[in-house]
Order: sequence, then structure tokens, then C-alpha cells
Amino acid sequence: MSQPRTMKRFGMAAAVLSAAGLAGSAAAQPGEVHYIPAAKLAAMTAKIENGLASVAVPTGSNAVVLIEARDKDGEPEIHDKIGHEIIARRGAASILVGGKVEGDHLKVPNEHRGGKIVGGAVYKLAPGDVIWVPAGTPHQMLIPKGKRFTYMTVKYPGP
Repeated sequence: MSQPRTMKRFGMAAAVLSAAGLAGSAAAQPGEVHYIPAAKLAAMTAKIENGLASVAVPTGSNAVVLIEARDKDGEPEIHDKIGHEIIARRGAASILVGGKVEGDHLKVPNEHRGGKIVGGAVYKLAPGDVIWVPAGTPHQMLIPKGKRFTYMTVKYPGP
């Protein structure tokens, strides 16, 4: 007897996420419903350490969803196999996207960090704005001095 379609999809997506380095996320089991009120999401990122608070929230099997808050700039990042959809929730920030990175290092397999982005475009982010950053695209979150920015990041396996 074959597995139900949802189980096949879950298994395949789990394998892709594992290969892409997203294993251990807060993936929900097929058929589970998870509800998180806004107040709880805010509490999940209330304490920022070293400029970032990042907590995985339950999602389906083909993505990882993080609720994040920053009070200082992030470092340049390139994720070889993961695309990001970033949804601004509170505050304002800018994101530098594209160009090329000079002086980065491989932090974990398929993820480069550090260095400096040369070129690229700057996008202003305010509550409700959404930006898609494809796999392999340099990006860096830029936070105004003394401010706080809260956003959600949805990570999808890319090509």
C-alpha cells in the first residue's frame, strides 16, 4: 500500500530541507494546525543578543519560517541552496541585495557569511513590505542606529 500523497510530499521536502541545511526546523507534521498570536510572536523576539533574535515557528514541510528582530546590521550572507522571503512586521530597515561579496567565508555547508557586498541595490523595508531573495543572491540587513526591526523570514529550498 502506498503512502498518502501528503506523506510522500512531506518526506521528499524533508530530504530537500535536510540537504539544504534546514533540518531541525519547527516543521509541523502534515495535518497539524499551529496558531501563534501576535503577542506571542512579539515575546519570542523580545530579547535580542548580539544584534539578533531569531526563533523558528511551526510551518509546513517545504519551508522554514523564522520570526526575527534586529537592533544592528546583519553581516553579508549568501545561501547557495535557500531562497528567502522577508516580510517586514515592525520598524524600518534597508536590505542590500545583489552585487558580489568580497572577503566572505564558508560558515556552514552552502552558507557564506561576512565580507563586504560590492554593488547591489538597496531596498527600504517598512511594515507590510515583502522582498524575495533568490538562492545564491548576496544580501545584508541594514538597521538604522538605535532602532529595532522585526520581520519574518520564510526559507525555501532553491535550485
